Amino acid sequence: MSVDFRATALIGVELDKENTCKMIKERGCEHEESKSKFCAQCGETMWDEREVIIDELCCKEYDEDECYSEETILEDYQLAFTTDQHRVFLGKQVTVYADTQSDEAKMIALPVIEEMSQDIAYIKQALLEFLTPLNLWDESKFGIWTIAYVSY
Repeated sequence: MSVDFRATALIGVELDKENTCKMIKERGCEHEESKSKFCAQCGETMWDEREVIIDELCCKEYDEDECYSEETILEDYQLAFTTDQHRVFLGKQVTVYADTQSDEAKMIALPVIEEMSQDIAYIKQALLEFLTPLNLWDESKFGIWTIAYVSY
């Protein structure tokens, strides 16, 4: 087992995790359900609970083993999580530094509009319009964030 790490600079907003995630219950196995905590046939728990992103933010299932969702919420915007999964951000990545098994460590600059202030204003307005109806917008949490993620 190896360790991968990624650091991202993101223009966006930190979201309150309590308002962006929910717990769901899933069957632990396919055998007949009983009132017992564990399945008598296979020993798995009868029900498992896991945290998922609310439907309004994610159209397809989020993979807890990755720091980014596969779903593009707004064009070129993504959810980003810290390693411990305690903080969640929504925004536009501007740089990524990654060291993975398949690649050497490298810095990747992502395209932004030539006038950075125009780009930031555009991103802020897009996020404001998207998050306000969901009651997730917080002006004080908008900015340029650096997010570290390490798999272990």
